Parts: sequence; structure tokens; C-alpha cells
Amino acid sequence: MARTSTILLGKIAKINGFEGTVTVRTDRNFSGKIPETESVFLVIDGRPVPFFIEYIEQFADGSIRMKFEDYDSYEKVKEFSGCSVLLSSTGTDLPVGSETGDLTGFTVISENDKHIGIIRELISNPGQLMLRVSGSDGRDILLPLHEDLIISVDPGNKEIILTIPDGLIGLNN
Repeated sequence: MARTSTILLGKIAKINGFEGTVTVRTDRNFSGKIPETESVFLVIDGRPVPFFIEYIEQFADGSIRMKFEDYDSYEKVKEFSGCSVLLSSTGTDLPVGSETGDLTGFTVISENDKHIGIIRELISNPGQLMLRVSGSDGRDILLPLHEDLIISVDPGNKEIILTIPDGLIGLNN
């Protein structure tokens, strides 16, 4: 089953006026400019639901004001108050670094649901981002971080699921 990689943008903090505009309070790990996007996901009843964006504006204090297509009244958006807002990482930068937060402390899981370890550090090498992961056996494992290897990122559970090329973990031992 294909999984969509997502990045936690923040939560809907309030509804503005009667035209259906909402204010998103960005997650403390999210900073920088929002990548250009046509849609976001709102977590409703524990599931991400896509919404097309009609209007989006980011303010200096980090808050974001947005309006969803076809949601043009207070009544239509009031149920979204408090919902998490996720960005799809497809076509955007990787979900790391200053733009999207820190992966330190996230659990790394392989695509076949094997627990690999906990991310201790993000290493920026020329041309390649690497994760230093403390393996379950106590040894450090270096894994490349590339968008093609990311299956999903779950900020709520602090998990990242990666495709790990055969033999890569053995190279670290």
C-alpha cells in the first residue's frame, strides 16, 4: 500500500470572520516559508482529508491564514477548529531542517515494519543528508535521507518509515 509523506504544518487555532478563513498556528518545529502548494490535509477523525487551498498568507509571527475552496462560510469551517494541518512532501523539500522541523527522536521503521532505531542526529554532508540512528543493539547506523527513500512521516507518533536498500545496515556494523 502506498503511503503519502506528510509534514505537520500546525493546528487550526481559530476561524476568522464569516467567509470561512482559518488561522493556523504553526507547529513549533516548523519554521521558514511554506512551499507552494495547491492543497493540504486536515486530520479529521484521525484520518488525513485533502482540501484545496483558495487563499494562503503567512505572517511574520509564524501564523498562517488560509481559505479552502468551496468552504465560504463560518458554518462550513467551524468543525475544523483544532484540526492538525499537514503538507504533502511530494514535490517539496525533504521534511527536515529549518523549514519543517527536527527529526531527532523519531523512530526509524523499515518498509517491512522492522524497527531500526531512534534518530539521534541529522548530518549534512555535501550533496547528501544522513541520519545517525541509534540501533536497537546500541550501535550507530548511518542512513541516507532522500525523498525517494521516505515512505511516510508521522509527526504525531514521531515515526519515519524508510525504504532501506539491501545490505545498507550491515555496512554500518
